[in-house]
Amino acid sequence: ATGYIYTYALMEAQPHALEMQMDMIREIERNRPEFLVYVSYENSWLFQARSDRTTLDWCEQYTGRFYDLVGYVHKDSTGGAESFWGDAAKKRVTGKEEYMAVFRRKSPDH
Repeated sequence: ATGYIYTYALMEAQPHALEMQMDMIREIERNRPEFLVYVSYENSWLFQARSDRTTLDWCEQYTGRFYDLVGYVHKDSTGGAESFWGDAAKKRVTGKEEYMAVFRRKSPDH
């Protein structure tokens, strides 16, 4: 859906960061992928103190409007992964833990 598979540059304090984020957003909106995967692990975005977080705000709104949460994966207490799918994923409450969320596009009537 997007050519931005490497997101570190989008979070760097550099003059094109917001432009790159907006480009990624446009690509995703235009291509309307069936699935979106959002990764919230410490090193997945490499946030900096001055990072523009436009993409993250957009993602929350966009997925809420056009997608359903179908999968949720996070680290368990042993460092392994624990996953929840379907209704169990929807019942997960995200805190400050690191996680991955899998979203599926809603049917066209939504």
